[in-house]
Amino acid sequence: MFYTEQKAPLDRFREGIVYYWPDVIRKQALPPLRGRLIRITSRRRKHDVWLFTNVEDRQRLSVDVASQFYRWRWENEGFFRTYKRTLKKFKLGSRTLRQVHREAEGSMLAAQLLFCQGALAMAPPRTENETPEMCSPRSVLLEIRRAIDGRQPPLVFGRRLARAQRERRKRRVPKEKRIWPRRKTHKPPDPPRMLKLTKELKSHIQHDLNAV
Repeated sequence: MFYTEQKAPLDRFREGIVYYWPDVIRKQALPPLRGRLIRITSRRRKHDVWLFTNVEDRQRLSVDVASQFYRWRWENEGFFRTYKRTLKKFKLGSRTLRQVHREAEGSMLAAQLLFCQGALAMAPPRTENETPEMCSPRSVLLEIRRAIDGRQPPLVFGRRLARAQRERRKRRVPKEKRIWPRRKTHKPPDPPRMLKLTKELKSHIQHDLNAV
C-alpha cells in the first residue's frame, strides 16, 4: 500500500514520490518508507512492472535506466536456470563440503565460458538502434558437443555457432514447459494500491521528520 500527496489515476501513473506505509507498520507507530515508485510498461508484455527505489533523483536513475536494470536482472535469472536445467546442475554430486565448493566453482566457470563463446560468435548490430543478437545456451551447448564428438568438421564450428541464436519470434501461445507436481501456476502481482495522504497522516510524517 502506497500513499501519495497528489493522487493520480493509476493507469496514467508513470513515476513519483510515494510513502510505503502498511497498516501493520502504522499501528506500531513506525515511520513510513519514502521512495520513488516507477512504472515500467512494454508493448511486448501484458502486465506492467512496478519498481520502488530510494533513488529519488531522476538524473541519477531515469525510467529507461531502471527498465534496463530490471531486464538485466531477468538475464541473471536466466543464467541460473541455464545452469540448473540446461547443464543439469540442480543437484551437485560431491560428498564433502570442500568438494561441493570446488564443483560449484568449476561448473559456474564452465557455464560462463559457454555464454562467452556463444556471445562472441554472434554478429554485431549493424546500427546503433538495432537489437543485438543473443545466443541460445542450449544451442551453443549442442554445437560444442557435436564438435567434441567429431560429428562435424572443425572449420564448420564457427559458422554453426553463429547460428545458435535465441528465438525472437512472437509467440501466439504460451511456451510449452514441463509439468511439475504440486507446482502452483504463476500469477503476476496486482498493481499497487495508491491512497492519498490525509492531513492526519501528513502531520505524523512531519512529526517523524522533525524527530530525526
